[in-house]
Amino acid sequence: NNPNPVEERKIEMKIYSEPRMRPWNDPLRCIPLGMIGLATSGTVIGGWYPAEATCPDVTEFEQLDMCAGHPSAPPENVYHYHTYTPCVQMPVCGEPSTIFGVAIDGIPIYGPWDEDGRQLTKADLDECGGKTDS
Repeated sequence: NNPNPVEERKIEMKIYSEPRMRPWNDPLRCIPLGMIGLATSGTVIGGWYPAEATCPDVTEFEQLDMCAGHPSAPPENVYHYHTYTPCVQMPVCGEPSTIFGVAIDGIPIYGPWDEDGRQLTKADLDECGGKTDS
């Protein structure tokens, strides 16, 4: 039901080769708006939080498809994900998630299971929705 068409686009994105955490006092410490990374499928990963302050997250105002993605508004029309999707890699319960993508700051993005194969909850994550290796 998304009114935006999907179009092939060439995208240029700079990603650090070594992970770089932003300073604690940076207002965009977690993620900026727009493109925040690239999935292993080659699909863009967009930020989870919207520009509209009244919306708690993307699912509140976007029409996402079965892969948790959608095309952006014209003129870009870039198909992108906002979250982990089994359309890129099928999760296996009880097994550690493999790499799902990489953020523009060079930090790898993994799926919903930790290194012990336990499904992560919000309580396991930091303020940026991630966690440090144990």
